[in-house]
Amino acid sequence: MKKLENTWGNSNQCAMVKTFAEAVLELTDKLSFESYRHKSLSLSAKARELGANLSEVSKKIVSKPALEPMIDEFNSSVSVDRVVKRIIFEQKIPPSAIDVKKTDTLESIQAALGIFSRLITPKYQKTAERMILELCSSEAREKSAIKDCANLYVTHLLGNGSSREHVHLSAIRAFTIAKIDTAPIEHVSNFFAEATPRRRNFEILIRCNKKTSEYWSNTLEAPRFEKAAELPNYFQYCLPDSIKNTKSSYIILPKVYGLDPFSAAKSAKIINDILNSFLVVFPDGNKRSQIKFVHVHDAETGGVYRVSLKDFVNEGHPTRNRSDHQKLVEKMMNFTFAGGRRKDPGLQSKLFGALQAASAASNTVEVDARLLSVWSALEAILPSPMKDGEKSVHITHFAKYVAPLATSQYIYETYKSFYNDLSRNYMSTFYTFIDRNGEGDGKFDKFLSIFHAEPEIKSEFTSIFEDSELLLERAGELDRIANSTSALRSKIEKHEQRVSWQIYRIYRTRNNIVHKATSDISTPYLTENAYSYFKALISMLVTTCEKFDILEINPLFDLCMALCKEHKSKLGDFTENQSREALSFAVAGALA
Repeated sequence: MKKLENTWGNSNQCAMVKTFAEAVLELTDKLSFESYRHKSLSLSAKARELGANLSEVSKKIVSKPALEPMIDEFNSSVSVDRVVKRIIFEQKIPPSAIDVKKTDTLESIQAALGIFSRLITPKYQKTAERMILELCSSEAREKSAIKDCANLYVTHLLGNGSSREHVHLSAIRAFTIAKIDTAPIEHVSNFFAEATPRRRNFEILIRCNKKTSEYWSNTLEAPRFEKAAELPNYFQYCLPDSIKNTKSSYIILPKVYGLDPFSAAKSAKIINDILNSFLVVFPDGNKRSQIKFVHVHDAETGGVYRVSLKDFVNEGHPTRNRSDHQKLVEKMMNFTFAGGRRKDPGLQSKLFGALQAASAASNTVEVDARLLSVWSALEAILPSPMKDGEKSVHITHFAKYVAPLATSQYIYETYKSFYNDLSRNYMSTFYTFIDRNGEGDGKFDKFLSIFHAEPEIKSEFTSIFEDSELLLERAGELDRIANSTSALRSKIEKHEQRVSWQIYRIYRTRNNIVHKATSDISTPYLTENAYSYFKALISMLVTTCEKFDILEINPLFDLCMALCKEHKSKLGDFTENQSREALSFAVAGALA
């Protein structure tokens, strides 16, 4: 994360508002480890997803057991959602009315979802906003509650169609520019007003080749311009001279509906993708137009936004060091090209196929194609599923492998991400402190030891970043799991369960794209999730292959699974009094 540089007051309200502001910025920053790309859908979106799949079951397109992971995830989310609990309490709704069981009839499940959609979903956003304002105004510093509400609020906005970029920009305007020392609550209200989805019209400027502009103009009756000097002033001002002086044609799409400038830009992208699809079928019709960005004019505010249309996976700030990644590349190169080693053609072909599919995903701007390519990369490397006597159990098979292998380094990544945030924001002060007070060989080991140091050292440690409420809250959470073996195990288990649910969701979305040519607004986020799982999977395979010199694909996966299983088992043997050893063991991972 990046700490806020503007001036904040010392009041309790300022501290709580700052916690909320930093949490929102962190959740919507594409470079952040904590960003929405690692989150699941909003609860309202999960309810809609379950309802849509319920309809598929009623039509006998899929079997009822396919609903089970969705029901588990929905119930788990309801049980921890403080906004839903508030609505249920205030509206006097019996909790049993939205309780969904796997053994319920389709009619009972549909009834519960109907109550949820009519009584809870419409009140969700306003209730969340009211709860956030109450927490910010409270004398009690409930920072964990603020962080939780921020997460719920952001996921709800994105689940209802707002773009991540718009929410992030709204937070920047509300919380990072002005001096915030008096009336901090007003800044929260201003953020709510700007971030709230509101459908309206936008104008979109597109720069393209002459023939493409003719297609757009003739079919959509869009104004066409041969020179930048002919454009309206507000578009002219935002174009650099290097573009104005080129021989380009321009199209302005008027009255494009969208919830914000970034979601409106996606409409232009969809139209251009359709045009390029025609040109794939009839390639001599014209050269395909690869539009990298558009300019969006918001008539209400007068603002013009430059929006990139190539938004593949944003991996964020890497948790590992550059040298670690270089070693992984060297291992892959040695396995692939070094002579004198017995190589398994099956493993090589699977690895090549997976990497080619991942590369294809990075080279396309089409959202659905990206997800299909990333999923193809996963399928290419995973062992083929067996039969259960009646039918193939693809998704259960894939989730069995991906969830544990992709999360094997979760605790390391969690602490290393916090370490990296402190390194970027506090540099020499942070390094000097851990060198003086930490124990271990390297700086990261010394950093980990601080969580088991004396209270005086911990207090001095947190004073380094006392200007960041969110970092203080994260330090408290990491200290809690560092000093509780049971809390550490629980965090790992819950994360693996969430990843498993997300894998099921990615597979369902993949099937919808393949069989129905449909997807939804969550597809880009699911692609980011799938790509991060693929990277983690490849990393563990390559490292295991190099360490044990095993070159057959099925035994290699079986060994990885055995290592993960044994690691979990050994972690379960640590007592509460062995929290320091348990943390070191969890951070080291299954390949230690």
